Amino acid sequence: MSHLMLTRRAGQSIVLTLAPGADLEKALLQILRDGITVEIRQIESGSLRVSIDAPRTIQILRSEPYPSIGPWTAFGQKKPF
Repeated sequence: MSHLMLTRRAGQSIVLTLAPGADLEKALLQILRDGITVEIRQIESGSLRVSIDAPRTIQILRSEPYPSIGPWTAFGQKKPF
């Protein structure tokens, strides 16, 4: 399992998707066995602190548009399409 904490504001989102190169069947079995946990840690001044625990086969993406790397980021990397 991997753990990530993010702060989100109104209108921002988080996308969970299959990590590049991950085996779909193995990923589904991990999700069924371990699940994905999303915990709201803090709400303050218009922002929300979120904690996510997910199998490593799941990629967690933030939706801020960064002009140099495109609209989706995963730990600072451009999402492959």
